[in-house]
Amino acid sequence: MLFTIEQDVLADALAAPVRVSNSRATASAVGGVLVEAVSGALVLAGTDGETTVRVAVPADVVEAGTTLLSARRLFDVVRALNGRISMSTSGGQVSISASRFEGEVRALPIGNFPALRPIHIGNALISVHADVFAEAVAQTTPAVDMNEKYPMRGGFRLETGPGILQIVTTDGVRLAKVVIPNGLADEVNLTVPRLAIYEATRMKGIIDVSIDREDDTVWFKAPRRVISAKMLLGNYPEYRRILPDHADNVLRVNRQTLIDSIRRVTLLADDAPVILRFPNNDDGPGPLKIGSISSDARAADELTVDYIGAEMQIAFTPSLLLDGLEAVRDETVTIGFNGSDRPVKIGDEDYTYVIMPVRIRTHTGVVS
Repeated sequence: MLFTIEQDVLADALAAPVRVSNSRATASAVGGVLVEAVSGALVLAGTDGETTVRVAVPADVVEAGTTLLSARRLFDVVRALNGRISMSTSGGQVSISASRFEGEVRALPIGNFPALRPIHIGNALISVHADVFAEAVAQTTPAVDMNEKYPMRGGFRLETGPGILQIVTTDGVRLAKVVIPNGLADEVNLTVPRLAIYEATRMKGIIDVSIDREDDTVWFKAPRRVISAKMLLGNYPEYRRILPDHADNVLRVNRQTLIDSIRRVTLLADDAPVILRFPNNDDGPGPLKIGSISSDARAADELTVDYIGAEMQIAFTPSLLLDGLEAVRDETVTIGFNGSDRPVKIGDEDYTYVIMPVRIRTHTGVVS
């Protein structure tokens, strides 16, 4: 194998395979990057055993070939070089040179690298612009369950209908749902590992998603980049049961104003719930009192808001409430609820965040 390539092109192409290879490096080959030189291009692949990323970039290939190198070591060396890089193999050794730099490293055994699946050529079931997809993933990421004991909740649920793609996440305490346009009309439901989803958000242009039912693999394809991952099989939580179908009480308020107020009152009362006290109001503006009380501190604030509903107070875990508010992209946020112990809905039909209130201790309240 012998090829030359610009340093910045190789460094950028290596980033995704290196991230995936080092996400769960339990064996030396899994922690490696497969480097394949073909006619006019370099194909780089990395895998953690479940998710695989392949990136193709232009290169001047003199002699085709394949080698396997330590992902982190190769990435660090390439980032430290300048100009045009030359790489060649001979007798199990890999030579790397650039400008006045010369180096040599032993390749890893290629036979230990997991066999790459042939790229799936089936029809796309989902077609979405990468920027739109990345934004939707960012909005739903806070509700992903990071506890490895619940693998289904640790993935992203993708559900399609005529012309739409719905992305859902839930950790059992809150739920996030985003609806975005899908260029295709097929109906499909699948749960995808979060690593594959996160890598897909770095794609450019149009992302086409297909499924290989023979080995339960989902494929994300975009210009010069392909991601494959084993789908998460099992029953995804019945999240629709907690989605409120109506709201007797509705608050509309400037999103950033509410966020700033919540942050102010929680500065003194660390780790204490934030309590929102709503007035009894039939129409027009009214006072929303926001407070927090801990064993050694208390704070209160007040906003004038548009609220229609009954008088009540609801407590939330501040970080979970802020996650939902910060994911709203509109200047004004709508919050609907039916009681102090019922699911609370933030957002609209395009973005929905549902959070469960926390119980208020009898001696805790907001400054009246």
